[in-house]
Amino acid sequence: MSFYEFLLFAHIAGAVIWVGTASAMQFFGFRALRADDPDRLANLASDVAWIGSRILVPVSLVTFLLGVWLVLDTDAIGFGDDWI
Repeated sequence: MSFYEFLLFAHIAGAVIWVGTASAMQFFGFRALRADDPDRLANLASDVAWIGSRILVPVSLVTFLLGVWLVLDTDAIGFGDDWI
């Protein structure tokens, strides 16, 4: 495995964790809203704040930085490309 492949794997894994965590929080939010329980909503809000600050923010920053590192590591793609 080359260094570029490792960066790509870590970048994709970070994106999967980022999107999966955000999706799970949405589903838990829908369930809490349907339950119509103020205590459950309050607990959900504190859980979302905890997950957001400890998982979503670090994973999103690392995923972004890995994406930048991927572009800098290869000559095949650049910041001017539409996909980037």
